[in-house]
Formats: sequence, C-alpha cells, structure tokens
Amino acid sequence: MLLAVLAVSLLGTSCRGPRGFVTPYGDDMIRTGRAGVEDRDTLLARLRERASYPEEIWLRSRVTVRYEDRGGSDFFTAVVMYREPGQLRLGGSRSPIGNLFDVLVSGDMVSLYFHREGQQFVGTLDDLARQTGAVGALSPRELLAAVLVQQELRRHLEGYEPVVVRRRGDDHLLVAARHSPSGRQLLWLVRRKDGLVEEMVARDPDGSEEVRVRYREYRLYSHPDREWEEPLPYRFDLTVPAEGIEVELRVTEYRLAPGLTDRSFQPPRAREVYALRDLVFEEAK
Repeated sequence: MLLAVLAVSLLGTSCRGPRGFVTPYGDDMIRTGRAGVEDRDTLLARLRERASYPEEIWLRSRVTVRYEDRGGSDFFTAVVMYREPGQLRLGGSRSPIGNLFDVLVSGDMVSLYFHREGQQFVGTLDDLARQTGAVGALSPRELLAAVLVQQELRRHLEGYEPVVVRRRGDDHLLVAARHSPSGRQLLWLVRRKDGLVEEMVARDPDGSEEVRVRYREYRLYSHPDREWEEPLPYRFDLTVPAEGIEVELRVTEYRLAPGLTDRSFQPPRAREVYALRDLVFEEAK
C-alpha cells in the first residue's frame, strides 16, 4: 500500500527545485559531497548530524494569507512558542492594532483568546480544526511541523513505522510514510545535493491532500552551546487545498532553548468564556 503512495505522488511533474530556492550550503560543500545524500542511510546520517530535537523553540514570522475564493489577502505577525512534551502557543498581531489572538494548546485541549473582544473559547484540537479561519488559517501543530520539517523527517526514519525512500530523478529523494493507526500519508521531497527538504505533503487516509509545504530558503542557526550549525527554514509556503488558502511565511527570528516558563503558556484573563464549538466566525467580505 505504501508503494502505491509513491506511484501516485502529486509532488509535481518536474524534478527541478522551486525558483529561488536558497540553500545555506556552498558549492564547496556540495561538490565534495559533505552535505549530499544518496539513500536512506546517508539521509538519516545527515539528519542526525544537523537536525536536533529541541525541547523548546521560539520564533517570529511575517504571515501573508491569500484566499482563492475571495481573491484577497491578509497579513499579520505570528509568534510561536513550543515546549516539550506538548505545550504550544501561537499568537497573532498587527501594527498598529496590536495583539489579535492567542491559541494555546496543551495535549488535546485548546484555548483560543481574542484580545480586542476579551473573549476566550475553550475546546479540543478537533474543534479548532473547524475554526481555522479565526486564526489566519493556521493550524498551530501543522505550522510547528512545517518549521521542524527536518526533525519530523528524522523522527520517521528513526521510528518503527514503514518508510520508503526512492530516487526521484537525478536530483531528489522521495520519502513516503503512513502514520499508524490514523492512516495519514506523509511525503517529503529531499534535495540530494544538500539533504534539505524541498517539499512536504500530508494527505488524509483516502488520499485527499490536507496540506502542502514548499520551502524557499534555509539558513544556519548557531547554537550557543554547540559547535555545529542547524539548518532551519526561513521562507516557506503552506497550502490548504480544501480551504483554497495559501499561507506565505517569512521567519525573522528563531530561538532554540529560549528558557520558556509556565507563564509563557498561560492564557490572558478573559471577560467572557465560551465553548470553542460554539464560535461563529464571519469572514470579511
């Protein structure tokens, strides 16, 4: 069944990279093969060398959301905070308005807070999935997985679930995995010459595309307590076909191990609290 995923992959009909792809690895490294990957073993070895599993991460990004049905767009600044084993916060703001919303995730529970209204909505991740328009079409966990794409790929290659790695043309490896027990399909298109993920696709069990991420630029992040540098994505586009939405993200700053505290994941004090499933979000015309 997993091989069929490879056969019907919709990662594009061309093996050329996206226009303007920026790699942090220079020609000397690529030419000597120090960064290159040939198969599953060399890809996993490369990921173990440079993709750590951060227990904490903080980032700020400029976000542009384009709506296919309305032909318009929206923009805001997003700040993401994550701490193991599963605390996640996504905040949105816009100048000169200020803070717009905060989404806090702990396990399967979600708290969504709107600053201007002083309202808090509480529910589950499934409830939030039906209300993504209220937070700029961004799923907090999908966004975090897109940011930590090298780490997610390493985790699957090191795991026990079946993973297939195949050559795709002269320039790429295609990695396919199926998540158990959900049956969700995951695919990564990896550049052979520098080992970076160029594209990631997630599909539901029936094959319908849930999200597609195209990476445009990586930069090296210098760990203050380590001798090596880690490639992190700084420009990428996230597409949600079912919603007709494309989200363009431009990360302006990363911090790994920023020293997050419990206070970082406390929701603002709300004037009113409601069930998230009762939220009615009216899109701007």
